[in-house]
Amino acid sequence: MNHNSVQESLAKRSESLCSGDMRLSLEEGQKWSCILLPWVFRETSSDAIRSSAITILSRICEDYGPSSIPISQGWLAIMLSDILKSRKLSLKGSAQPRDKVKTQIDQANVLSGTQSVNQLASAVVNLAVNGDSFALEYFLTLEPFINTYKKLKKGNIPKVNALDSALATLKGIKAMTEICSDDLFSQKKIIDYGIIPLLRRFLLSDDYEKLSAIEAYDAQVISFVLQTNLTQWSGSSLPLQEVSSMLLEKLIAARIGDRPVVFHGVIGCETDATSSKCRKQRQSCQKQCWCGMFDLITYHYFKLIFIII
Repeated sequence: MNHNSVQESLAKRSESLCSGDMRLSLEEGQKWSCILLPWVFRETSSDAIRSSAITILSRICEDYGPSSIPISQGWLAIMLSDILKSRKLSLKGSAQPRDKVKTQIDQANVLSGTQSVNQLASAVVNLAVNGDSFALEYFLTLEPFINTYKKLKKGNIPKVNALDSALATLKGIKAMTEICSDDLFSQKKIIDYGIIPLLRRFLLSDDYEKLSAIEAYDAQVISFVLQTNLTQWSGSSLPLQEVSSMLLEKLIAARIGDRPVVFHGVIGCETDATSSKCRKQRQSCQKQCWCGMFDLITYHYFKLIFIII
């Protein structure tokens, strides 16, 4: 039995395990990713090996959402890097006279793609080292991450930024689109490399929103509790004015408005009363403060939760 047959058998068995009730743990998935991704992109991989590797990677991303972003972003980065190499060789080895404008566009696309690969690599490394870098240690030795990882100083680890990470992914997708738009060979390659399940993951999941929410837990959380007499809410607007004024005083005292604020949630006993006064009172807060939907539902006893970023 040759080496390729052994890998094919291993890939099929691993796929069968992941397709059933059994799941890889996050740490196992992270460790396996440095094996599976080379199987996807290696020229000698059979269609069966590549298909199984793509299925397992997709399942890992599905199971672990935002924690799997380094894997999905890394998948995109390696794919774009591979396509860029092929495109550069194609442009360099073309013997036919080319349209000058078209050549300039192709060269600009390659340059943009190279920048996108570097941004993706930085985003992957930053997320990995801020998480469980031990499980992703071998993953970060793959191209195009290894140089960025080696240059990273242990005492100066960048903070994870969900926005930068999401923008790097969007730019990578855009660069891939521009490079492959008129190149059928590249289009076929990225389909073989799993671009369809990868794009489905990026476009239909909420991994980056969840990552942003995880970041928010590092922010300051403030809550306010207000209580009123239930009988006062029947057909009277005065208590609503009093409550909204009290709430406004608490918000200002907490210096909400000095920094961006996100309305996080409300807990309480709902009544039928609604308040337009709260909207008017809220307008006196600074523009940075988004207090959110006080005018839609009011409560007899309620707790409002804010996150100061």
